[in-house]
Amino acid sequence: SPVPAEMQGQLQALMKAKGVLEQGRMVRYSKDWTAQEAAYLNRHQLVTAKPAVYLVNVSASQYTTGKNKHLPRIYEWVDQRSAGAVLPYCSELECVAAAAATLEEKQDTLLKFGLKRAATETLLRLCFDAFGFVFFFTVSAMETKCWTLKSGQTAAQAAGRVLPAFAAGLSSVEVYSVYDLKECGSLRKVQESGKYATRGPDYVVKDGDVVLFRMGSLH
Repeated sequence: SPVPAEMQGQLQALMKAKGVLEQGRMVRYSKDWTAQEAAYLNRHQLVTAKPAVYLVNVSASQYTTGKNKHLPRIYEWVDQRSAGAVLPYCSELECVAAAAATLEEKQDTLLKFGLKRAATETLLRLCFDAFGFVFFFTVSAMETKCWTLKSGQTAAQAAGRVLPAFAAGLSSVEVYSVYDLKECGSLRKVQESGKYATRGPDYVVKDGDVVLFRMGSLH
């Protein structure tokens, strides 16, 4: 009997993945996947199809100077075979910074080694990028909360993350960037600088947005 079209599609996608692997490359290296092929491959949970971030542990002196003889070859290997970010870090320095009693003490420890931030902070950002996520904030009198959202999703979809009923009843959002808030120093100054805006439900939420949802009538 003839092979069903879906099974043929799966087989073709798997054979294509096999060809990539036989070239010594990870499945994620190839960008030549159709949406349907990607859907077929996702059913098989292939390890080499998953996003990757490579951590390279180096000594304290190599980390602070950025000099390590192996790093160029590691970057080259990832670029030619795998695709993914490479993050050098020093576990020794990370442990010292993490043991700090306060945020100020942690910052002082990092500055002592000529560093602006811990590698764990950079790692978090790289993982968000690798998996295609952004984060946004909601603020109330009781709490400030951080939420994750797939990159490219709208304010209506963000509202649904907070509370499913919000998605249908959303009329608009008031939005500003947490990065602008940090730069300006206060919400009032953000507003005065013209960086506080009102947008519709189809507004694409950006990384670091602070979002106030305005609801219409719920039907």
